Formats: sequence, C-alpha cells, structure tokens
Amino acid sequence: MTADDAHQSLSDLARQTGLPVPTVHRTLGELLARGALEHNAQGRQRVGLLAEAWGRAETRRFTLGPI
Repeated sequence: MTADDAHQSLSDLARQTGLPVPTVHRTLGELLARGALEHNAQGRQRVGLLAEAWGRAETRRFTLGPI
C-alpha cells in the first residue's frame, strides 16, 4: 500500500491478503473499534491515529539500517 492508495476498501483488503471477506470484515471491525483503523465517508479504511502513534514510537526506539 502506498500513500496514494492509503484508503482501501474491504474487497481490496480481502484480495490483497488472500483472506475471506467475512474474516477481513471482522478484523477491520475490531481494529476500527480500538482506533487502529479509521474509515472515510465512502467506507474505505486506512491506518488510524493510534496505529500511527505506535509506529512513530517504535521508529524512535529503533534505528533501521539500509535494506
């Protein structure tokens, strides 16, 4: 996923992960309820503020070397 396609639909996520749509739906519901994801008016999901904060905290803890 890139910044250009940060908002993903349920079917996009199911296709990309290879998981059944009901499994992705349940997982998204849990992540949305906990603030790890958020969705826009069109119902597309993206990383939420909580997950973004976790990611930023971890990048401060660890220095990533070149790949």
